[in-house]
Amino acid sequence: TEKVSKFATPNFGVRDLVLVSGDIAYGKHFDAYEAFANYMDSFKTPWAPIWGNHDNQEGPDAICQVVEGYLKHPYCLYESGDASLGNGNYVIRIEENGLPIEAVIMMDSHDRIPFTNVKGETEDVWAKLWPEQITWYREQIAALKQEGCNDSVLVTHIPIYAYRHAFKAAIRPDIDFLKTSDEDYANGTAWNEGYKDS
Repeated sequence: TEKVSKFATPNFGVRDLVLVSGDIAYGKHFDAYEAFANYMDSFKTPWAPIWGNHDNQEGPDAICQVVEGYLKHPYCLYESGDASLGNGNYVIRIEENGLPIEAVIMMDSHDRIPFTNVKGETEDVWAKLWPEQITWYREQIAALKQEGCNDSVLVTHIPIYAYRHAFKAAIRPDIDFLKTSDEDYANGTAWNEGYKDS
């Protein structure tokens, strides 16, 4: 988009873009979102938000109202994206000489969704990426690769399942991770061999 290309730079560094992974406020606290956007713009650095489960709790109409405000902020790179996929699935292309060299893929991990457990009871569980979003993601990656871009990062609020698998591989089986102190994680005593720096 015009906004993104305005900030594209061959020397993309730590202070050139701020990614915000959600839970800025709760639903309809519009003043909080506006204050946050003003704060982010004060750095005069492009920033790109996605939504967390708390942001999403008042539904798409509340998000649309926040977006109206965000789009007035000159440093905000947010794009609404396809509404059937959620709120704000978009790609930030980092370009050099008009071609993407890296990409940041922002994806909405939604709020909670109804889930039927093994007992047949319905409960709300943390949401996840939808199958249609995975299809969209694959399409974005394929399009970027066609342009020669092989480097990208995915930003979501609720982590993808790969994080759970990685955590289970890293933590010692005798550790109760709910009762483990930050010190045990920091000094490495909670981790399996080979995962001391996890």
